[in-house]
Amino acid sequence: MADSVADEAVHPEPERLEARGLVDLVLHLELEHLEARDPVDPALHGGGAPRGAGPGAATLGTPNETSQRSEKDVMNVLEMIRKEFNVDENRTYLMGHSMGGAGAIYIGVKYASIWAAVGAEAPATAPAGLNPNNYPLEPAKNVPMIIVQGDMDTLVPVAGTRLWIDKMKSLNMTYQYVEVPGGDHGSVLTTGAPDIFAFFAKHSKTAR
Repeated sequence: MADSVADEAVHPEPERLEARGLVDLVLHLELEHLEARDPVDPALHGGGAPRGAGPGAATLGTPNETSQRSEKDVMNVLEMIRKEFNVDENRTYLMGHSMGGAGAIYIGVKYASIWAAVGAEAPATAPAGLNPNNYPLEPAKNVPMIIVQGDMDTLVPVAGTRLWIDKMKSLNMTYQYVEVPGGDHGSVLTTGAPDIFAFFAKHSKTAR
C-alpha cells in the first residue's frame, strides 16, 4: 500500500492531476556541501578561488564540466516536472541552501524569465566564483529575491552576502533580506524556510 501511495504522488493519474488545477512549483537546490570539501579552508569559505579547484570543482563563475552538467540537470528536472504536473508558469520558484543557494542565484539570473521569485539561504557565492561584480543581477532586476543569512556563519561570512543586498538596493529590486542574529550555516536552512515561503506566496509573475 505504501508503495502505491508513493507512486501515485510521483505519477498521479492524469484525470486526478487535472482535477487539482494548477500547482505552484518550488525547485530546491542542494548542491555540493561546503563541509564535505574542506571545513577549515578560509579560501573556500570566505572568498577567492577554492583551493585546488580543478575539473571537478563546481565553480559557477568559471563554467566547467561539473557546473555545466549540474546546470543541465536542474533544467532537465524542471522540464520533467512541467511535463508531469500541471505547473503554474506564473508561480514557479527557485531556492537553495549553501552551494545550492549560489546555484539559485546563478540559475535565477541566467533564466530569469522562468521564475516568479528566487530565494537563497546562506548562499556560498564566493567559493562558487560569483560576486555582484562578475555576475551582474541586472538580467533579473525584475525578479523578486529573498536571502536568509546567519550573522555567525563561519562557512559563508555575512559580509559577502551583504554585497548582494547592496546590489539589489542599487537596482531598486524587490527583495527581502533576513539576517539572523546568532544564525550559523546550518540553522538558517530550517529557520529561514518560513520567511522564504511567505515571500514566495506574495509574488507571482502576473503581478509584475
